[in-house]
Amino acid sequence: MKLKSLGLQVLKKKELTILCILLLVLPLASQPPSVQATPRLQDKAFRFLSDVMGVDMSNYKPSFVNGLMRTDSHLCYSLEPAKEMSFSAKSGYFAILFDDDSVDDCTFEPGSISQPYLHPHSGSFNQTLAIMQGYYAWTNDTQVQQMIDLLMKAGSQKDSFLASGNLSLRISTSQSIARYRFSNYLNGVEYSGVTVSIENSTKIVSFEDNRIWEKIGDTTINITQDQAISIAQDALKGYTLRYNCGNGTILSISNLTVTGVFNAYLASILKGDSSILYPVYGVELNVTGLPTKSASVGVSVWANDGTINSIKQVSIPPNSPHPVDQIPSITFSDSFIDFIRALFVIVCISAVVIVAVVLISLRRKKAPPNSADKPSV
Repeated sequence: MKLKSLGLQVLKKKELTILCILLLVLPLASQPPSVQATPRLQDKAFRFLSDVMGVDMSNYKPSFVNGLMRTDSHLCYSLEPAKEMSFSAKSGYFAILFDDDSVDDCTFEPGSISQPYLHPHSGSFNQTLAIMQGYYAWTNDTQVQQMIDLLMKAGSQKDSFLASGNLSLRISTSQSIARYRFSNYLNGVEYSGVTVSIENSTKIVSFEDNRIWEKIGDTTINITQDQAISIAQDALKGYTLRYNCGNGTILSISNLTVTGVFNAYLASILKGDSSILYPVYGVELNVTGLPTKSASVGVSVWANDGTINSIKQVSIPPNSPHPVDQIPSITFSDSFIDFIRALFVIVCISAVVIVAVVLISLRRKKAPPNSADKPSV
């Protein structure tokens, strides 16, 4: 009888052991397979970092970060200092996205290296000029040369807007960032182009050429700005706005009364889920009936046919001439999204296994003892 009881205890321990092994193994099995960069694409990524971004690669020891990538066209690297530095030294970072073998996006963070570039730059203007010159040598794209000419015409990093033919340059700076946006400029609307952004504190440099995937659709402007404003005002008549208070509360607000036009402008956005840009009027209206005076309503009207694209709340930050989205959109990298997905799967599987262990344990405790295990009288 003692042997049988001992065997039952061993069986219980064996079941618990198997469940514990599953608890450890299943989360690992749930992770998506890592993606390795092909030697050709990796070489191209490093050449872009050196030839276009102007980074001195002798300062770094790059390490590929597979980071749960879904495709081999998005490469990420940790950039460790090539020489010994203090314990508090910060590693750099490099990420690049290819689209049909062309560079769509590139981000470089220098880390603690004091002079990470092959040629020192003085100010965001000169650094942007060097990047665009490197990009022209990389692509031999005549429009990139036109962008360089327009930048030279601007002559400094002062906020400005210049247009020449079907090309424009918008320079906007703040205490935190300087941004240089070159755009295809048609009928007074900025479309796809090349953007260089340089952050002041972190020195992070971002490069984007969305001409690769953002195509330009019908650029015809069939309605005037005044007509767009009238259409936007009419759209609010009888409209119920779902107002987000920012604390999880959503209010349904109707009977909005327009008291004026805060701003109206032309821009281009993607229509639906397509990758095609169309012109749109952004009309920001001052209204009564909202919980705060610092909020207004933004209505976007397609400039082709005058139909409504969207109606949403916008807020006006203090001392800001332009409204911004009340709830700003947050963009995460593919690797971060995949990490969250994998973490969710891990938590779910772990929870299931833990519950199974607890149920088996409780069942064993509640089960009546086997008659063969009862002591003889």
